[in-house]
Order: sequence, then C-alpha cells, then structure tokens
Amino acid sequence: MGNSIINDYSIIKKPKFDFINKKIIMMKPSAPKKNLWIISLIIGILGIVGHFVHIEFISQYSLWLLIGGFALLAIGTTLKGF
Repeated sequence: MGNSIINDYSIIKKPKFDFINKKIIMMKPSAPKKNLWIISLIIGILGIVGHFVHIEFISQYSLWLLIGGFALLAIGTTLKGF
C-alpha cells in the first residue's frame, strides 16, 4: 500500500544517470495545454506593455508579471497534463 502512494507521484521525477554511456537521461518536455499557454502569453504581454506604457497596477509589477508568465509556461512544459 505504501509503495503505490509513492508511485502515484510520477509527475515529479529525478533525472536518471546512464552509467554505461555516462549521460544524464532527462525527462521529455510536453506541450502545455492551450488555456495555460494563452494565460501565460497574456500575463507576459501585460508585463511588457506595463514596462513601456504607464498603467497604474501593471507598470508597478511589470517585471513580476513577465516572470510569472514565463514561469507558468515553464511549469506547463515541465509537468505533463498541466
């Protein structure tokens, strides 16, 4: 029973090392879902626009919006089905 709970967390995997070829075997990235891609794109564009055009809330956090949009896209690419 305890081992099945651990195996359910197959999303988070450490890179494996191939001792014969002496390489690190990385997990394959997957394409993010369309909704996540659109949301991260909008957040990133708001961050870029907020940098060049003064908009009260968006200009204040433009860097964090850009980083947040990129982080969402990176998470969506790393985790399968997100």
